[in-house]
Amino acid sequence: MKPSEIQRGSIISFHRVGRTNAQRARQLHICKQTVSRWLQRHKDTRNLTDKPRTGRPPCTTSEQDQQIRSAVEKNPLTTSLRIIEHQNLWKPHLTEANIEKRLEYALEFCEKPAIFWENVVFLDEKTFYSTDRRATKVWRKNGTR
Repeated sequence: MKPSEIQRGSIISFHRVGRTNAQRARQLHICKQTVSRWLQRHKDTRNLTDKPRTGRPPCTTSEQDQQIRSAVEKNPLTTSLRIIEHQNLWKPHLTEANIEKRLEYALEFCEKPAIFWENVVFLDEKTFYSTDRRATKVWRKNGTR
């Protein structure tokens, strides 16, 4: 677990008053390597903030993010799928190549005789319920209830 900004500042303060890394680590309930790493980073950069992290870039714009927040504020019981549909954020997973392959497959098998289909096993079964069996979720800001 990474130390909080207060703990990072304490690491530097304890260093200035002459405490050892082991003493600092014990007092802050963190490991010695963490103390050493933050001391080195402070020495190199004079900074105690986290470095920017790499990761997947956002797939929505700030305007879309605001629209999503507004939708949730209007109806906290809405689902993510409803928001996606309402905001036109959903994109089909089929490419032109997928569509062409499916059409070729359908055309190849559409003329098969009934006897052919008696030996085909369909594995894409789906169960349907007449009631909503999912848990109700509510969107809330942190710290509100």
